[in-house]
Amino acid sequence: SQGNVTINKGMNGMGTGSIYAKGNVTSKYLENANIVADKCVYAEALINSTVKAKESIVLGGSSGTIIGGTSQAEDKIYAKTIGSKTNTETNIIISLRKYEKELEEFTLRKKLKHQIDNELNIKNKEIKELEEKAQLIQNSNLDNDNKNAVKKRILFTKIKLNNEIKDLEAQKIDLKSTDNIEDHRIICKGKMYANTKIAIGWMKYKVREELGYSKIYSDGNDIAIVPLNPSDIK
Repeated sequence: SQGNVTINKGMNGMGTGSIYAKGNVTSKYLENANIVADKCVYAEALINSTVKAKESIVLGGSSGTIIGGTSQAEDKIYAKTIGSKTNTETNIIISLRKYEKELEEFTLRKKLKHQIDNELNIKNKEIKELEEKAQLIQNSNLDNDNKNAVKKRILFTKIKLNNEIKDLEAQKIDLKSTDNIEDHRIICKGKMYANTKIAIGWMKYKVREELGYSKIYSDGNDIAIVPLNPSDIK
């Protein structure tokens, strides 16, 4: 589909059925299916399915369950229950591709920022030298006309440098990163069972004991598992 796909009841793909949508995929349940959405996937249950969303996977309704299969999203995976009491292997992936792309761009921006900082230091030094020169002229034996002429040239140069500094400072603001690695997360507002395998970017974690009411994300150094805040729950 070039847009959204909505299935009012559900889909059992029998291991071969698949959906690809440029928009969202919404279904009451998805079982033994292969799903790819350029936006989000919304369902009440994902069972033994391979589901990929370029934005988020959101499990709602009374069950909000992911059992088995592989669920992969770029931004968030939100569910009530992940895995099962029988410890069915369930793979949950936050790919971080968007973050990694921005991080790569940010590294380039960081180099540019360093160059800008160097230019700013040079221009600030030039302004300081101009101010010192103006003070020397003021205290010199030159007549007032010459003093005023030199001071005017210094003033114009200082204004030009200050404008260049403002432009450089504006460029620095534009170089700030807009993405945050901690915003790409897994929200489990119920139980996450053992044998759930989590991958967030380049980091992996296997759940060995049941977790409850948890938020899971990468802090840049490791996978962090913390209790949910009210703001984390829709």
